[in-house]
Amino acid sequence: MHICLFTSSVLLGPLASKQSKPFVQAIPETYAAAEQAAGFVWRAPPTETIFDEAGKPKRGAYLAIPSFYEDPDRVVQTLSVWSDLPSAWNYVYRGTHLSALKQRAEWMEKPVRAQYVLWWAPIGAIPTDSDGVQRLELLDQTGPTPEAFTFRKAFSSSGEPIASRGQA
Repeated sequence: MHICLFTSSVLLGPLASKQSKPFVQAIPETYAAAEQAAGFVWRAPPTETIFDEAGKPKRGAYLAIPSFYEDPDRVVQTLSVWSDLPSAWNYVYRGTHLSALKQRAEWMEKPVRAQYVLWWAPIGAIPTDSDGVQRLELLDQTGPTPEAFTFRKAFSSSGEPIASRGQA
């Protein structure tokens, strides 16, 4: 089994705004760090694909967004697959991505709902935005379960609760 990681947040300003420019500029380095990280398996196409030929954000570029977000033009999402839970945790909370996380208050609305979700999938499975949204909404509605969980309250691929912080 592999671990899937879906994130979904709301920018303070539109993606093409001056306010969001530092976030957009950090994307290539952050994606490159993911692809070079131990345990990386796959990620959804880069955020750049949500821009049209003129560099303007495409409305509704994601195939699915959580129902609790009202402004799809400010939603940013990522979807990746990792070989195991510790690899995903190490990527998120160390190195380049951690540097970006430390700046999230400058770029993102303060979270009031679930912003990320983890779940297990068979090796070779390719998750979709819809899968991520479904799991994120499940987590938001019910809290962590073996089908949708967090690093803090994680589950093994067999559904057993495991140690916090993604350390299996």
